[in-house]
Amino acid sequence: MLTSLALLCLLLNPLQETATQREAAIARAVARVAPAVVAIETSGGTDVVGQPATPGGRPGAPAVRRGTGPTTGLVVGADGWIVSSAFNLANQPASIIVSAGGRRHLARIVATDSSRMLTLLKIEANGLTVAEAYPANQIQVGMTSVAVGRALSGAAADAPPSVSEGIISALGRIAGKAVQTDAKVSPVNYGGPLVSLDGRVLGILVPASPDAEGATAGFEWYDSGIGFAVPLEDLKRVLPTLQKGVNLSRGVLGVTMAQGDPFRATPKLTGVRAGSPAEKAGLKAGDVIAQVNTISVATQGQLQRQLGPLYQGDKVSLEYLRDGKTAKIDQLELMAPEISRPLAMLGIAPLRDTDGPGVVIRALVPGGPAEKAGLKPGDRLSALMRDQGPPMPIPISDRAMLASLMESAEIGQTLKLVVRRAGADPAPKAEEKPKDGKEPAAKPPDTVAVTLAARPADLLMKPTQAGSALEGKPEPQPKAEGEGQPKKAETGTLERKTASGDGRYLALVPANYRPDIAHGVLLWLHPSNRSRKEDLTTFLQAWSELAATRHLILLAPQCPVESGWTPSDADLIRESLEGIAGSHSVDRRRVVAHGVDQGAQMALHLALTGKESPAGVAILNAGWTGTVRDKIPGRGTAFFLLVGATDPTRPAVQDLFNRLYQKNYAVISRIINQANASYLDAAQMAELAAWMDAMDTL
Repeated sequence: MLTSLALLCLLLNPLQETATQREAAIARAVARVAPAVVAIETSGGTDVVGQPATPGGRPGAPAVRRGTGPTTGLVVGADGWIVSSAFNLANQPASIIVSAGGRRHLARIVATDSSRMLTLLKIEANGLTVAEAYPANQIQVGMTSVAVGRALSGAAADAPPSVSEGIISALGRIAGKAVQTDAKVSPVNYGGPLVSLDGRVLGILVPASPDAEGATAGFEWYDSGIGFAVPLEDLKRVLPTLQKGVNLSRGVLGVTMAQGDPFRATPKLTGVRAGSPAEKAGLKAGDVIAQVNTISVATQGQLQRQLGPLYQGDKVSLEYLRDGKTAKIDQLELMAPEISRPLAMLGIAPLRDTDGPGVVIRALVPGGPAEKAGLKPGDRLSALMRDQGPPMPIPISDRAMLASLMESAEIGQTLKLVVRRAGADPAPKAEEKPKDGKEPAAKPPDTVAVTLAARPADLLMKPTQAGSALEGKPEPQPKAEGEGQPKKAETGTLERKTASGDGRYLALVPANYRPDIAHGVLLWLHPSNRSRKEDLTTFLQAWSELAATRHLILLAPQCPVESGWTPSDADLIRESLEGIAGSHSVDRRRVVAHGVDQGAQMALHLALTGKESPAGVAILNAGWTGTVRDKIPGRGTAFFLLVGATDPTRPAVQDLFNRLYQKNYAVISRIINQANASYLDAAQMAELAAWMDAMDTL
């Protein structure tokens, strides 16, 4: 027995010594960096991020008032230069106090790097300790990382900072701008250093997300084991610019690409912003980016990883494909992201599912630019005449391309459209064919000048014409067995798992579904405690008649817990949408996130923080306490806000409407007069369905 115990002690002793050595190494690393880690206190902000706590709710997204409370910073200049995360400073707090060197200093904001969400502060001090940076190209996955914060230890110079140990779990995250760690990261150590075992700084801790943008993106991963840090070396390269008071923003080409899985979608351009560096360099819709600075890119994600770390004013060399031929651009200077601006309007609702190239007009906005220019329903817009260069028309392949052109257009701009008039070339009857057997020459198309107007934010088209060109036409006959006939699409109520197997969703596909007709998707985000199959089925059935009439698919992801949605459920929702889009014909321009209560909050989160925003959001009795971000070109989510006349959320809904309107989003609001409006009546549901049917109005 004694021999066995002695052997066990001998085996455990090296492990105990290793653990002790590791603790000692961490202590030495923290002691080395601690003098450069400062506490920051702010006050005066108004934005609240995170969701309010609910009984039994999941942790990870508590409500925190941005611009108020303690956080952390890092000394980057001995004469009073401090860097911190923009999270607690983005709202321009009235007061910023930095505790450094045993004293409290009043600080001012000098500049912000909005690409990496870092803010540079200045205090009047000298002789501060500056941390040493770890070489960014030597950071490796698996190495020990220690997250250090000062917020909880106050101003005392000798007080130990807070410490959380982990490893580097990934490199090149957040479009190539950050490293990932599994150390616990929270608002109290945002802005603090992520440190190696030798006490050098790997990076500066920031809330970030691969699926969202802005100062609070990634906040929902608070203390989750997923944290991000911007390499300190990257900051030091631009520190002299920030010290001059110059704000930095990420550099963009000025192009748009079709939404889709960034890890699979080809980097094919769907639009080029007028006046952008891309347009000046000759890039056009349809071009496919193949290389950035001699590095090959095959997907949108790979392209973003090459462009992500770059700033406005940086220059890149590109190689792209056009019509099967390779072309190059040298030293293209990147521009800053666009701020929100009013959308220009052509004034047409396009007909969907048409044959051949071009866009057929389904309906006209009364009094809109297209109607004033003499365009009619049934006219086909086939090309756009160039303003400059050779008089060669630019073909309009489909409505997605026309939508991209409209995103780039300016109010007051005149477009010269090549138009083939409705019924201009009817097929001649057999008895009317000329005796010589020759077909009559086709009538040349017209060129129509249309001067674009500002799109009203509350535009609501209600076309009486069918949305699909195939409406009322017989469905193509399926091929006989053995001829490669695809499996017939399922209809009715479907119950499925997501591709990852981590989530479940229900869908209702109308019985009249046709794979050759693109269907809109109403994405129902149920309120808390309403995730049972019976609850979701009841909702789907209530919409079934409208779904058949308006060619809609109803989609209802199931929240994994009864307490309700949190931002981390965005992946489950995205996988549910991709699942139904993989088996059925989906019109991405008519995907609407719809919800009440907590489901409405989740819909707003997807639209206002997510990278893949839904085309529309329709919510009942819900406001938004977070920031309304600038509208992103090519991703202009439309909003339909409904609220009960006596509902306590009415002021918050009005506030959200005002803020969306100021940011130039398309937004409509409706007051529901019936008492206890917990959901919509039949007339309100019909109006919402009509809004969805005309969401692609241009």
